[in-house]
Amino acid sequence: SVLSSWEYKDIFNSTGGERDSDVTPFCDWMYGVDVNALTETSCEDIDYIFCDANGNVVEIQLSGRALKGNLPASFSLFTKLEKLYLGDNQITGALPEAIWTSPDLNTLSISKNFFTGSIACPTHSEPKLKTVSLSQNSFSGDFPVCIFTNAPKLQFISLNYLDLDDAAIPPEIMYATELVSFSAIHAGL
Repeated sequence: SVLSSWEYKDIFNSTGGERDSDVTPFCDWMYGVDVNALTETSCEDIDYIFCDANGNVVEIQLSGRALKGNLPASFSLFTKLEKLYLGDNQITGALPEAIWTSPDLNTLSISKNFFTGSIACPTHSEPKLKTVSLSQNSFSGDFPVCIFTNAPKLQFISLNYLDLDDAAIPPEIMYATELVSFSAIHAGL
């Protein structure tokens, strides 16, 4: 492995120091790593990143890796991303709309961070989104009814411990006909 797990606390920090040539979008978020110095710059050289046979990033598993800072806009370049696990870090700022770019995204798990602002809506016209975990962040504002209307295949959603405005569970929940689990403990609903 190119990076040992103990190095992540220093490496994954989005507050500056871009050093790659934008050939590997994920590496824009890796502060202090000279990707060009690696013998290959494919995603297979980075722990916890998984690719399909064509080299497209399809899964990012970086939960509990002490990530800090804002998510970069370069997430829009992950057009084949299926699963994104970023929970239990120190990620701040707004959840970028670019996070929803991939039509193949089926799992978004970003609980236990410091995301702020309103929750962005899924934007793809034919979403495959099944699992959304947004719990224990600093999101605010109205409940995002677009989660139900724009993700009809949604099966699991976790909104625990959010600072959403007082409201009832919206009637738009009926559009999520495959919904199995809805958890909103202490979410202002």
